[in-house]
Amino acid sequence: MVYRDAPHVDVGSFYARNPCWGKIYRLLGYIGIAAAVALHDDADAIAKLLVVVVVVWLAAWYQIVGTLWRSSLVAAALLCAVTLTLHRTGVIL
Repeated sequence: MVYRDAPHVDVGSFYARNPCWGKIYRLLGYIGIAAAVALHDDADAIAKLLVVVVVVWLAAWYQIVGTLWRSSLVAAALLCAVTLTLHRTGVIL
């Protein structure tokens, strides 16, 4: 018996029902990460990017795109949140 064949393991929510949409959302997440790194000096732009990333994540969630494909969007949102926190604490001026 393989781990994924166990009756108590639900892997259906991990994968996308439509992998084509999942690839698009993963790419958007990578673009969000790159934009957060490129804009790390501008707190206002990072805040706007965070709102966009969260809205895109909600759209992916609404379209039932699996968590495997949304993980890059979560990483982009976390990077934006950490960068905003560093701006607020004065670490990044």
